[in-house]
Amino acid sequence: MSEEENVRILKTIKAIKILAIISLITCLICVIGIFLYVQTINTRIDEKNKRLEEILFNANDEFRENMVDKVSELLNSYMIFLPSLEIDLTSEGWQDLGHGLIVSDIVVDEHLTGVKVKGKVINCLSVTQSRISLFIVIGESSKEFEIIEDIKPSYSADFEVYVPDVPIENTNKAKLVFQNSYRRWY
Repeated sequence: MSEEENVRILKTIKAIKILAIISLITCLICVIGIFLYVQTINTRIDEKNKRLEEILFNANDEFRENMVDKVSELLNSYMIFLPSLEIDLTSEGWQDLGHGLIVSDIVVDEHLTGVKVKGKVINCLSVTQSRISLFIVIGESSKEFEIIEDIKPSYSADFEVYVPDVPIENTNKAKLVFQNSYRRWY
């Protein structure tokens, strides 16, 4: 081989190396560009997800609040017309509530725009009951209330509930509805 051919081969190899380096640099720039683009997209997606979560969280709060209000309103209207045990508010004697409960010593007093009903709940079951949830309806007004304390078998607990917008004259009868209680067998 002649020296000229060697120089040409060396120049060709050098050109190929330069082209390879340029190709590698171009590929590297493309990879960096793609990486930065993906990072930008991920950041935007994260921002959109956070905003969407915030919107959904707020919407869920509003939805929950609206649903609680609507269910409560529906429950109240249902309880008013529910055929339940009617109690005599003028009697201090024992009156059966069902579910192992008896009410007694009922006193009704005028209070603000309505009435305050006081009395005792007696546990007739052989198990302790607590967090007894009751619903009282007097005329068109109603109120849910809870007796939190434990009531052992054959023991009683006092209750007091204010029912708004009830004239004292309309307090002869009421519906008292048992809703729930926690019972402990031990």
